[in-house]
Amino acid sequence: MLDPDIPEENQRVFFEAENASCDEIRWKLNGELLPPGDKGRRWAPRPGRYELALSDITGKTQDTVSFEVRGIATANDVR
Repeated sequence: MLDPDIPEENQRVFFEAENASCDEIRWKLNGELLPPGDKGRRWAPRPGRYELALSDITGKTQDTVSFEVRGIATANDVR
């Protein structure tokens, strides 16, 4: 949870790609493949540094972005 004053279910990030269906793309966060469909595109952020990659169905990376989530880390956030 990043902000204790906001319910955790309201602290989500949605990954979206234009002109592509869920069956055509794959999301990887720090090298880990996210589940397909809405579950993979809705993410609960935790403090840390990340690289998000968008790949096609053959696995070829189409785009990447690096970002950092800042907030108060809890015991559940330790990796």
